[in-house]
Amino acid sequence: KQQINYQVSQVRAGIRQRSLLYHGKRPPLVIKGKTVIMVDDGLASGYTIMAAVESIRYRQPREIIVAVPVASATALPRVEKIATRVIACVSGFGPEFYVSDFYRYWHDPSDEEVLQCFKEWGLRHRPNLEAMGKK
Repeated sequence: KQQINYQVSQVRAGIRQRSLLYHGKRPPLVIKGKTVIMVDDGLASGYTIMAAVESIRYRQPREIIVAVPVASATALPRVEKIATRVIACVSGFGPEFYVSDFYRYWHDPSDEEVLQCFKEWGLRHRPNLEAMGKK
């Protein structure tokens, strides 16, 4: 239990740091009463997504759905306890589970790559956001 709490606190600190980097001075999205879909490349331990789920729960979304292509047999029940629903295409079993084993090409994206993806997404979706009045 103590090790889990330590891991969760470490992940939360990382989330706060990346949140500042990724969001800058923009206010957080209003998610109260809305469905939030949290997507990850896979769940090995599940602790990262658990910390992410807990970090938005106070903002009162209607439901929190976690969607992943792969999940370990140990992570799946952990995350199911705190998310409204978990969608995993494949659940892996065995003593060793690595999300990277399910990908032909694998690397953890750098912060610069993530920021570039956000920028590209914004350029593609800006007309839709403006039409909805959400710049």
